[in-house]
Amino acid sequence: MTTTSHPQTAMTTLDGMHVPAPHHGHHWLSDPAQFDTALYTQPGTLLQHLSQLPDDPVVVARRAMAAFITDNQEGVNRSLRDLPIAQGPLFPGVYHLLGTLHPAPTLTASPLEELRPAGRDPLHLEGLCLHASALAHAQMRAGQIEQALQNLYMAQMIARSLGMTNRAQLLTIEYARVEMLAGRATPEIIELELRAGMPDRRREWGQRTLAEMLMTHGDYTAAVQALGTPSQDSAMHAALREFAHALLALPTLGEQRVPDAVYRPYWAMARTVRSLQSGENRSHHAVTGLGEPEAGYALLLEALVLGRGRNTGREGARLLQSRSFPVPDQRALRAVLTMGAIADGYTLTGVGRSKKVAPWTEYGEAITHLRSESGLLEVMRHLCVDRMALLAFAPTSTLRPGYSLASIPLMAGQVLLYKGEEIRLPGRTGRVRVLEALGLPHEDIQRVERQRLRNALTAFGQPVVNLGWLARGCLRLSIAARVLGDMNDAAIWKLGYDKAISMMTPCVRAELVRHSPMP
Repeated sequence: MTTTSHPQTAMTTLDGMHVPAPHHGHHWLSDPAQFDTALYTQPGTLLQHLSQLPDDPVVVARRAMAAFITDNQEGVNRSLRDLPIAQGPLFPGVYHLLGTLHPAPTLTASPLEELRPAGRDPLHLEGLCLHASALAHAQMRAGQIEQALQNLYMAQMIARSLGMTNRAQLLTIEYARVEMLAGRATPEIIELELRAGMPDRRREWGQRTLAEMLMTHGDYTAAVQALGTPSQDSAMHAALREFAHALLALPTLGEQRVPDAVYRPYWAMARTVRSLQSGENRSHHAVTGLGEPEAGYALLLEALVLGRGRNTGREGARLLQSRSFPVPDQRALRAVLTMGAIADGYTLTGVGRSKKVAPWTEYGEAITHLRSESGLLEVMRHLCVDRMALLAFAPTSTLRPGYSLASIPLMAGQVLLYKGEEIRLPGRTGRVRVLEALGLPHEDIQRVERQRLRNALTAFGQPVVNLGWLARGCLRLSIAARVLGDMNDAAIWKLGYDKAISMMTPCVRAELVRHSPMP
């Protein structure tokens, strides 16, 4: 900030914008458009400038906004003390805005109609804009998505009408982000905004928002591309990129490149994904205290880890029913994991009460909102191929080319079926494993035999799905459909059982003649 002297006035230049020096008044602070430009040009310099001005209601509010933008905790704390004393047209909006990120009295999520400006001048309208956006933040925390969208829309319209181009842009991105969390992502809106000029920090936020939108639509490759050049990553960028890389089974970016990224939720979830892909089956991430859409991904990964545990499957099944999943890729993944839990023998709350909660129906509805079902199928191929294989038999789904049963290694008894080939398994091991999965009587295999089977499957290099588990799962899903009262779906699942049995080797089918599988 530089000061130049003129015969009649002194002006302070703020990155090309001329504003009156402290001793010559501050009428420009009452112009929402002018202050919006100054606030988002050089907020740190602006805060210093405002600190030289004597207190009045407008100066105190403007100083609070600059402290908020620069994350100046000392300035924010001072503003929280000064604002209630100063009052003024901007007071309620600015005070509650500070409360979205810093300690402040709880903001009640009031109905939209209670938000009314105390006056019609620009400052009162700007205060209403800030109040509405702060209220939307509180409503988001309370899970009131639609109410939050109403307030964000109102704030956005006011900002535009007052010429507050920066705040309008921020609110446009935030509105699109909340729409995404409601399951109505519109990536093209963010793509359009990113073509416009904006500060680097806001551009990064826009890029992450776009990447998350694309992920929720199943387009994980495009999500990686939306994050831009890896060499420019911030910690938050790097963590999100690492998560997308993990979902796509791409190499890790490495902790040394952006060390702070390892403290971000997405990085921890990426570790869990890689653990699941390697067969280690360990959870490395938190499930609580997360925002969205991270919390949805975290819960689904935790349910998958628990579902694979020896004594934790019931808890994993319960997690799947513990909340709703509005975004389409999470809703589709929840549906597939729910089918897997039923195939494992768990009865789930809600299944049997309404057609809407039938997981195969939920999957069919969810994929209509995906940009790329293939993207989600590719993630499931690496993460939970056994659950994905159930889709080959589901009433409302058929696996796309490249993801059909022929592309999934299947243990069918004495042989492993893969891409039209039969690969012999050692001794009786494959037959015993399939009979065991079917719940049929079977002899025990010795430790050396189990090791030979493990060696054969490890050498194969891909996860193998037990056809006995698939067949028994189809039988259990058929029963679930009958409980729903949908005899057509029940019959389709039963046909899936018959198809799976027909693919098994004769030595397994011979046992099925003597014994019926346990549902």
